[in-house]
Amino acid sequence: FFFQAEDGIRDIGVTGVQTCALPISELVKVNPKTGESQQIFTDKQNPIDGYPRGGSQVIPWKDGYVAITHEVDLFKSEVGRKDAVYYHRVMFWDKKFRLQKWSKKFFIMGGHVEFCVGLTIHNDNMLATFGFQDNAAYLLKFDESVLEEFLNG
Repeated sequence: FFFQAEDGIRDIGVTGVQTCALPISELVKVNPKTGESQQIFTDKQNPIDGYPRGGSQVIPWKDGYVAITHEVDLFKSEVGRKDAVYYHRVMFWDKKFRLQKWSKKFFIMGGHVEFCVGLTIHNDNMLATFGFQDNAAYLLKFDESVLEEFLNG
């Protein structure tokens, strides 16, 4: 997945983090005027028990960066169709983008298909946007202590 460059990290010209179903993370510096990009960090470690496939943009938080990611468990339904259950995690990286902490898997509203697509801090509150059951969008407002509880719990 790709944390949106235009909405993502804004420190020192760094604009995005890309990962996929493999245990690889990549930090890319992009010049929006020229379109040129440069890989500045790659990490092939995956210490968690799943593979993030998407999520919010990465935002500066505390002494590093945080994002809410999602993972997908794919399976065949009772009638043989492809089906999926989406779980979330809070992920925290240090300033050098080494993964430091991650939460256990969780649901936001308990649906099988839900995925966080945005995260920001506004007026001392965290705001997260997420889709639910492929038919509704929500804005969740919460105190940043909730992220700390997920990461330390």
